[in-house]
Amino acid sequence: MSGLGFINYLKIRAEAGILGYESFLAPYYYQERWTRTTGNAFGPFSTGQWFGSNIESTVYRTYPSRIGNPEFQWEKTKEFNLGLDALLLNQKLMVEFNYYNSLREGQISQISATLPYMAGISSALPYFNLNSTRYYGVESAIQFTENSGLIKYSFGGNATM
Repeated sequence: MSGLGFINYLKIRAEAGILGYESFLAPYYYQERWTRTTGNAFGPFSTGQWFGSNIESTVYRTYPSRIGNPEFQWEKTKEFNLGLDALLLNQKLMVEFNYYNSLREGQISQISATLPYMAGISSALPYFNLNSTRYYGVESAIQFTENSGLIKYSFGGNATM
């Protein structure tokens, strides 16, 4: 690089990775959860007792409070970044360039129409990994600095696309 005397500093940066996280949910959302409760008794007797009994006054009911999804997994973010930093012309010109690409996939969602209302389970909807979002772009900056006697001045700008 001795023939490239106008380059005082050059740095090339690259970064790539996959990050997984569970978002806002409690653990074990891929499993079903059942709730047991007592409810009003019903039956043919005027005392409101359970069918065929004259001593049981409450009925134990079990219902799903969460429908599991065995294919449910963490959200994942895949990132790739590439950058260049340079000082040129006796450190008078600074140039910076960055490219970024981030894909967030498997975002957690609940769909309200996954189970028919005839099933009697309207509040225990399963979670799914459905949505994906991509962010990408280019950022750049340039700055020129010069001394003129006792005065030092600098001009610069940046752009993002």
